[in-house]
Amino acid sequence: EGINYNTSEQTLQHLIEAVKNSTSFTLDTESVCIPYQPNKPALIQLQVIQENLFSYIILIEVCHLPHENTEKFELIRELFGYLFDPNNDIYVWGSIDELEKLMELHLFSSNQIYRSNNINSQDYF
Repeated sequence: EGINYNTSEQTLQHLIEAVKNSTSFTLDTESVCIPYQPNKPALIQLQVIQENLFSYIILIEVCHLPHENTEKFELIRELFGYLFDPNNDIYVWGSIDELEKLMELHLFSSNQIYRSNNINSQDYF
């Protein structure tokens, strides 16, 4: 499922419910290379792992989000609020610190990303 400015509120509500009902996730980010500048964040990839059900793969297109003052944007923020719950395990390829460069998007706070149990999957390879 892709999240961008075209995503319906109904779809966002459905994805929020999936995140609320899960405690295991994988998360990764992708950036775009810009010559002579720092890489620009482009995508947040989130897998919602549900016991005995199928997983959701959610691609958040950070360059194509709705405006901050819309209901859709608030729903996306709500999704991240549930994601970074202290009871959740989030498997990250690398450090969760890579989300710091996404703070300017106002989807989540620095405090939020450290509330969950973040597991660096690179440590196991």
